[in-house]
Amino acid sequence: MNTSLAKKILYATDMSDDAIFACNYAMHMSQDCNAHLTIIHVTPDEIEEMSANMSYDLSSHYDKDYLDTFNRDSITKSKDTLIKKINDQCNKINTQLPGCRVKPQVTIRTGDPVEQILLEAETDESDLIIIGSRGHSLFDNILIGSVAVGVVKKSGVPVITVPLSKLLLSDDRYEEIPNILTATRDAY
Repeated sequence: MNTSLAKKILYATDMSDDAIFACNYAMHMSQDCNAHLTIIHVTPDEIEEMSANMSYDLSSHYDKDYLDTFNRDSITKSKDTLIKKINDQCNKINTQLPGCRVKPQVTIRTGDPVEQILLEAETDESDLIIIGSRGHSLFDNILIGSVAVGVVKKSGVPVITVPLSKLLLSDDRYEEIPNILTATRDAY
């Protein structure tokens, strides 16, 4: 029986090279807590992304059905590739963590990352979100990443941000996190 506070963990990944550490942390925590792990990656809406990059509203110049089909097809193709990449990453972590047998559920959503991560947490009834943080400057949306800040500010469940770039050692191994401070409203 799972007596830990975390029974369902949602790990949000941007699939960056640094994200492997946060994934490792999420899988380790899932194993230690005997918790279900869902991994989410949010892809942009292809038409919105192309329109923004070109400063040109494609929807005002092309048939809506054509754009919807194009968007759906490109998302389906990238979804299969992303799921395979995430599963390969998880299998690699399972072989590196002694006794780790975590088999996460992988979800790919399209749209605004903060909104989609929070929607998945609500839908999946997650009681903890884990997300990587950046650490590039003193501004908080850059310090831990604008998506991480948005999730922390709007989440109804606890969020753990995992620092990424400073923990990478020179030989492609990660330094262990020596201490974790957890703030709670209630004592358990």
